[in-house]
Amino acid sequence: MVSVQENVSLRPYNTFDFEASARFFVEIHSLDDLRAVLQNPTLQSLPRLLLGGGSNVLLTGDFEGLVLKISIPGIDVVRENEAHVWLKVGAGEGWHDLVRYALAHNFAGLENLSLIP
Repeated sequence: MVSVQENVSLRPYNTFDFEASARFFVEIHSLDDLRAVLQNPTLQSLPRLLLGGGSNVLLTGDFEGLVLKISIPGIDVVRENEAHVWLKVGAGEGWHDLVRYALAHNFAGLENLSLIP
């Protein structure tokens, strides 16, 4: 069950550490969570803001809509051949964690992109 919170501080969710609040806030852990929120008639008409790790967003004030914090986990190998690897990565996975996963599994190519927010 998805928990909708009201008047939530967004300070922990942005790397600039700016204080701002969300009128409504939901943390999404699965596609089912997302579907439930999008089908909720009370929430459908609200403006929405999607947040991942919070490093590419500058919050300049309170958000009077619904903030969806995307925390969908998972890294799965979809396909692999001698030259390429295809991964399915949950939107809640951090970039650095993905790079570390690739290195741990000898999937070359992402190591030069480590620590990019």
